[in-house]
Amino acid sequence: MKKLIVLWTFFILVIQSGFTPAALLLSNTVTGIVVSEKTGKPVADAFVYVTLGEEEALTNAKGEFKITTVRKLPLTITTEHWEYKKQQLDITDANQKLLVKLKPRMN
Repeated sequence: MKKLIVLWTFFILVIQSGFTPAALLLSNTVTGIVVSEKTGKPVADAFVYVTLGEEEALTNAKGEFKITTVRKLPLTITTEHWEYKKQQLDITDANQKLLVKLKPRMN
């Protein structure tokens, strides 16, 4: 009986969140690399997120990121790093690998 209550609670929470199995099929994956506009070198630990969503990622040591979202295209992603100016990009094609070039805060 306890397992049934736990499963039922989980099912209700999933339904309330708006998640459906179809959402997995309709998801978009945005991938890219974040580099310094000045040096061309990868920017590690940049915070990349869907602007009007909850999906987010941190870039790795190579500046790479990957975000999967069920939001429909077009969407906007924002990239932030303490050494660089915040940048927003509109995404219309999830199949295209993005190249985000961040401008330094100070020249």
